Amino acid sequence: MIKKKKCLIIISLLMLLLFMTSCNPKKSNTNGELPSKSVNGVKNRAKDEGKILTEFNKIASENKEPYEIAHFIDENISVVSKDGALEMIEKFEQIQESYIESYSDKLFKDDRQVVLNRVSDKGKLDMDKINSIEDEEFKKFLDTLLEGKYKLSNIEGAFYPVIDYSKYKEYNKYLPEEMVGYIEIKNIEEENPFLIGTSLVITWDELGDRIIAVEEYLRKYPDTVKIEDMLKLYGDYLLIYLQGVKDTQNYDYDTKVVYDDVIASYKKLVSENKNSITKDIVEKYLEVLEENENKMNEEVEGKIVDLYNEAISRLEEL
Repeated sequence: MIKKKKCLIIISLLMLLLFMTSCNPKKSNTNGELPSKSVNGVKNRAKDEGKILTEFNKIASENKEPYEIAHFIDENISVVSKDGALEMIEKFEQIQESYIESYSDKLFKDDRQVVLNRVSDKGKLDMDKINSIEDEEFKKFLDTLLEGKYKLSNIEGAFYPVIDYSKYKEYNKYLPEEMVGYIEIKNIEEENPFLIGTSLVITWDELGDRIIAVEEYLRKYPDTVKIEDMLKLYGDYLLIYLQGVKDTQNYDYDTKVVYDDVIASYKKLVSENKNSITKDIVEKYLEVLEENENKMNEEVEGKIVDLYNEAISRLEEL
């Protein structure tokens, strides 16, 4: 009787297993077609990406204008990996930079600056008025300029092409975090430049905040492909922060005494930023100023160079 019961239990278990298997065929196929299909999918995507990047590098080496490169990126960036997208955007930025001089020359051809001022409002282009430009060649050039993800910046009454980093934000979801952070920093600078000509056009506190933002970026991404760009921007910011600029001195020209609001900005930066290279540099600079009664002189100017070099060196070692 016991043997009979055991046999029935075994038979029941076998039937149950067979039933579960038939109801869940995908699980029974874990070593079959599905993994093979998944691997093939990855291989196909890698193959497609390889073709896209090969084609991209080909057109990038053929002296195609930025608007043509931008069209290719718009059509293909969604189907490549983040590393592939980074490669395309980094190269695209280099191509844009290489065209700025020749595009500037075209903007200064004949009376084009007069026309641009006529179709602008308070230094910004009125896109509706661009269509009213009678010079078809010039109008077409402006269209390709904008399609190439540039914008026109009015600097002391004249228009120049600059990279429109706000357009890069369209690519953020396809890019690694380090490039997204870089785009944000560059966009802030392009939207609101810290210098126009030889004048500081943001506050000392805002300039201090930008220095800290770049340092934080470099700390977070010490091996970023944009290391040189970010170190240069950091250096530009820091130098002006410490010594001022021709039309925005940080000290009184007659007394040589550094302005109170500048000293206050230095102290604010030091108090609000711990474990920061910039904080260390500005704190040392404050000590140098105090030793010289907050007056700008040759000794202080010499220390600025030393502190600048120290800051860049320490950032490079991160």
